[in-house]
Amino acid sequence: LVFSSNPDGNFNLFYFDFVNNSLGRVTQNAYDEFYPAFTPDGSGLVFCRYETKSEPYLVAFRFDDFLPTFDRFWRKREKIRKNN
Repeated sequence: LVFSSNPDGNFNLFYFDFVNNSLGRVTQNAYDEFYPAFTPDGSGLVFCRYETKSEPYLVAFRFDDFLPTFDRFWRKREKIRKNN
């Protein structure tokens, strides 16, 4: 599960790992980020980023190019999905 929350005063993205019952941070910056969604093939994430008070823009990345912590979470998720 990936979601947006603002514990530090601006909205960043977080994930919840249901297998390990743990919470982790996906992004950490001064911008507000909302509406995370997995790509159709499950290889990445897309979300909206507001860097100013104007229109947002889309950010997309592949999990292979991302944080090691999130990558470990994603690999566990894939393993569970393949075994079910």
